[in-house]
Amino acid sequence: SSAILAIAPALLCLLFLRVRWQVVVAMAAAFLLPVIAYASWFNSKHGFYAVNGFGGQFLYARVAPFADCGEFDVPEQQRVLCESTPPDARPPIDAYMWDNAVSPLYDLELEEGQRRPAVAGSFARRVILHQPLDYAEAVFSDFLYGFSPTHSRRPRDPPLTQWQFQRDFPVF
Repeated sequence: SSAILAIAPALLCLLFLRVRWQVVVAMAAAFLLPVIAYASWFNSKHGFYAVNGFGGQFLYARVAPFADCGEFDVPEQQRVLCESTPPDARPPIDAYMWDNAVSPLYDLELEEGQRRPAVAGSFARRVILHQPLDYAEAVFSDFLYGFSPTHSRRPRDPPLTQWQFQRDFPVF
């Protein structure tokens, strides 16, 4: 999860404040030990170390809105993930992640033992390798949006009600 990256500014702050090295080690341990323990438990249940099983799927959802499969070779199995729809007309990231009626991710034909997130992650890494500037632009713009002083809803963002407490379980 990207929340794990919160350790970097915390450690930098401690280093900037010139605290004793023991404090830095204690802070790092306080962050990392629970994550390592959880990843170990996750491995015992699912057979691989992670904090969730959707890493490749999240990465695919991030690159799908701009992926241009005409720029690189795509393995036969992953070609279903290539879209001919112009990038401006493609669905938002959230739809690529969760909407099985919209996302080509759910049309993948998996071989025995394959996991959908792993195949999606392989495709996404191929896109990033061949379109690094597009990926950097997408990540950087989302990063800046996260720190903007006002939060307005962008046209392709999920509905705000998705982030609000509900009386009933909402279906988006």
